[in-house]
Amino acid sequence: MRRDPTLPLLALLVLLAPCPGAAQRRTLSFDRGWRFHLGNLVGAQEVAFADSGWRTLDLPHDWSIEGEFSDTNPAGVAGGALPGGVGWYRKTFSVAAADTGSVVFVEFDGVYRNSEVWINGQYLGKRPYGYSSFRYELTPHLYYGRASNVIAVRVDNSQQPNSRWYSGSGIYRHVRLVIADPVHVDQWGTYVTMPEVTADSARVTIRTTIRNVAGRPADHPANGRLRRRRQGGGGRGIGGPRAARLRHRDRAGPGRPKPGALVRRTTVPVPGRLAGDVPGEVV
Repeated sequence: MRRDPTLPLLALLVLLAPCPGAAQRRTLSFDRGWRFHLGNLVGAQEVAFADSGWRTLDLPHDWSIEGEFSDTNPAGVAGGALPGGVGWYRKTFSVAAADTGSVVFVEFDGVYRNSEVWINGQYLGKRPYGYSSFRYELTPHLYYGRASNVIAVRVDNSQQPNSRWYSGSGIYRHVRLVIADPVHVDQWGTYVTMPEVTADSARVTIRTTIRNVAGRPADHPANGRLRRRRQGGGGRGIGGPRAARLRHRDRAGPGRPKPGALVRRTTVPVPGRLAGDVPGEVV
């Protein structure tokens, strides 16, 4: 049987951080300690809203599966014959004073459906679709140190039927809090392609998008390292570290800053050591 030369390359890891010495981004689970109420309420997005009587739970959560099966439920048999409706989630949390100056995001892997999110009473947005991930930046509305923050999520799955299969209702996937340096790799910011693959090697292009929200020009070394992951865990370096200087000026106006990008091209053998490397370039 002919061996596919691309298979050993599928486990290639790309590590790049534009900030020396410290973690450029921390990702924290945000699943535990939520409060939930089934039913529509007025004003539940407000910080002072009394939620002490709400149910406490951890995510992911689906309230439909907790209901009663009935052929009279509007979802119908195709939707699992389970109830939909409206539900509210709230969570109280704190952010360390040491994180003042960082940028903070909340990331939802999936909420079904018509979700609306508030932080400390400030409206962040609506996501009608229930099967895609999304995130919001919390930074402008957060309190740091001993002060508490309240995030509220309203989920509306009352418009039934709306699916050809059982969808569930609520925050049915994981949620994360992401704390990043003002100069950081953008969300989904690393893009790897192999424009040329032979039986002996592959040319690899790594494009990493860097976002600067610091409000001033930033000059950071961007260090990249390639590692090959072995099946079953572990791995070894096959290249790097290589560094390039990023001089990225914040072009922010009324909108979001325009990100910069670091492109690195290299050749990886199948198997073997790094065959060649082209220093990073800023585009």
